[in-house]
Amino acid sequence: VPSRRSSDVGIGLWGFVAKDSFSKIISDNPAITNTVVIMMFVGAILIIEGFLGCTGAIRQSRCLLSMFGVITFLLFAGEIAAIVLLNIYTPEAQQWILENMPQYNTSELIKSVWDSVQSMFQCCGLSNPEDWQGIIPNGTYPHSCCKSIPATVNACRQSNPSFNWSGCESSVTGNTSLMNIILAATVIIAIEIGGLIFSCCLCYNISNKQ
Repeated sequence: VPSRRSSDVGIGLWGFVAKDSFSKIISDNPAITNTVVIMMFVGAILIIEGFLGCTGAIRQSRCLLSMFGVITFLLFAGEIAAIVLLNIYTPEAQQWILENMPQYNTSELIKSVWDSVQSMFQCCGLSNPEDWQGIIPNGTYPHSCCKSIPATVNACRQSNPSFNWSGCESSVTGNTSLMNIILAATVIIAIEIGGLIFSCCLCYNISNKQ
């Protein structure tokens, strides 16, 4: 956990301070810049939260434990709000993805993301392969839409026996790895609730001793 908190801050600081070198690796997309700032902010909060919790427990300080409890509650509330907003703005996110698919030909980041997702989940396009129509030249598809491509052809077409016909949206949501993500999120939320209860109980015990 500490390493993750530090990595969030480190990546965030790198992207915020060294914008030129960072943009060469990712892109100039404002959404990515905002993500970097959020990572830096969340990482800093997690470091502070961990410090308050450990120090408060060792020193038996009600003040520090109360602050730890408040921050934990705010993080928990923020995660719930993020889940709700994600469900609300799913159509907008899908539209944004479709609008940015043409950048596959010009952005190394978008190309890399699409190729990784399509290869990993053996899918093609967001809803279906037709999402790529007019984007890839000569009526072909990204190479990652085919499991294998003969060297003599060097292009991915629907006539290829290994062509991926499923859209990535259905493939990702139906994949077992998504369940692993949900399980991990549930465990994290459970740990946060446990930490909140622990801090409240410890504060109560300290009050009784005093």
